[in-house]
This record gives sequence, C-alpha cells and structure tokens, in this order.
Amino acid sequence: MKKVVAAASWLALLSGTALAADLSSAYSSRTLQAAHNWTGFYVGGTVMSVKGSVWGQGFDASTNGFAAALQAGVNYQLPNNWVLGAEALVPVTFIDKTIGSVRGGVDYIVNVNGRVGYAFNRFLPYALVGVNLTRARTDFIGTDATGAPAPGVTTKVHANFSGYNLGAGLEYAVTQNWSVRGQYMMTKLSDATAVTPWNFAYTREARFHSFQFGVNYRF
Repeated sequence: MKKVVAAASWLALLSGTALAADLSSAYSSRTLQAAHNWTGFYVGGTVMSVKGSVWGQGFDASTNGFAAALQAGVNYQLPNNWVLGAEALVPVTFIDKTIGSVRGGVDYIVNVNGRVGYAFNRFLPYALVGVNLTRARTDFIGTDATGAPAPGVTTKVHANFSGYNLGAGLEYAVTQNWSVRGQYMMTKLSDATAVTPWNFAYTREARFHSFQFGVNYRF
C-alpha cells in the first residue's frame, strides 16, 4: 500500500512539474509574441486638417482646409526602448486661397523630420523636429505679364520658402506590420520674396498648424 501511495505521489509531483513547465513556456511564448519592435522601414498615408496664416507688407490672410500626404521613413529601436527615426512627409493635395483676382496656392511641399520616442511595447509617443521646403504660387487672374488687365489670362509668380517643423504624436502598432498614428505639427516658414514680371516685389511669411491621422505599413 505504501508503494502505491508513493508512486501516486511521484506521479502527481511529475505531472505538476510538467504542467508548470508547460504554463511557463506558454506564458513566455505569449510574452515574446506580444513584444513589438519598431525597427524598420515604413511607408504610409496621412490625412490632415490644416489651419494657418500668411502675412507681410500689409497683407494678412488666413487659410484652412483638409489635405492628404504620403510618408516614408525608418525607425531604429535601442535596447533601452528609445526609438530614433527619420521621415519624409510629402502632401499630394493642397489648399488654395482666393482674394479678389489673386489666388494663392502651392506647387509642392516637402517635410523631412527627425523623430525621438519611447516605446511602451505597441505604443510609441514621440516628438519631432524637421525642415520644410515649400514652393508657393500666386496667380494674378485677369492680368498679363505687363501688369495690364487681360480677361482670360492668368500670370503665375512663384516663391521658394524654407522653414522648420515642430510637433508630437502617438503611434500604435495594430499588428507587427500595420500601425496608426495621430500627430500635431506646427510649420513656420521664413520670409520669401517674389517679383512679378512687371517688377512688383512682395515679401510673405507663414505659419501653419496641422492635425494629422496616418496609417503606416512597416517592412
């Protein structure tokens, strides 16, 4: 009888040990599976609400609307969970503003930002700083290259702006490859001077605030 009890005790002990090992292995597997690493290249798209103002030489105009952009970047996660990154954000739609017979618009915008964040597994809060290059366009509607009225004619004048971006955001990894983010960015453009064909020079500067929602695919 004692041998039977001893054998049963040994079986119970072995079973309990095996079960504990299985549970520990399963827990470790789930933990490893749940851990997210932000290192890698990514591409994505962004929609944004933009509000800003342009001013200079007695001119002052505000603008607001919605735009879309494409982005591509790279992240590198350090062993201590800090994440360093760089990204190019390029709008593909723009907001025009018309005042009387003058329409202001944009030919292209390029943002190149550096990012620093701290990863809480799948959550990544971050700050950004970067540069902005903008080629702006002014359309003088109904005016020819001499400055004279000309119905049906539009004279285009261009100006190249440069400036800086400051912002912050929060990104969440839905899966190992897909993530979504919300981001705020302020852009300040320095003075730029444009000269019309009829030798009228004007200087403008601008500031914009954008609230953005983006989706990224990480390789």
